[in-house]
Amino acid sequence: MKTSSDFVLQIQGKDIERVRKFYYLGVILDEQLYWKEHIDAICNKVNKRMGILARIRSCFTLKAAKCVYNTLIEPILCYTDTVWGELSATSSKILQRLQNRAVPIVLSRDSSKDTFNVLGWVELETKRKRHKCTLVYKCLNNLLPKYLSDFLSA
Repeated sequence: MKTSSDFVLQIQGKDIERVRKFYYLGVILDEQLYWKEHIDAICNKVNKRMGILARIRSCFTLKAAKCVYNTLIEPILCYTDTVWGELSATSSKILQRLQNRAVPIVLSRDSSKDTFNVLGWVELETKRKRHKCTLVYKCLNNLLPKYLSDFLSA
């Protein structure tokens, strides 16, 4: 019997090269779909942008600082999260810590229990669940292209 390393996939008679990871449309897919490398890449991008936000924060009002966060940081934390959103508890905590770190930067003060409410933010896990629910709703109601809607049927 062949092992997984002996397995060969072909399309139109041409072998498909086996790779350990693949970068596609901003998502890093590894062969086990663990998402660790993707989460690491997100963390690197977000950390750089949080550094920028921290350095320029004193120039902004709260409204402007929220806008900078919403424009430069949040999209990275949420991009394609319907695909990679089933994370390990560790990866989920790592991403949440990043969002939590942004709170005192945006508010220009120490964070407290009510800061997410003050900012109108929700935790990233809640956002991922909302995004998945929205995607499923759109698929079931034919509000997406057919190739996506065909994945789910009522």
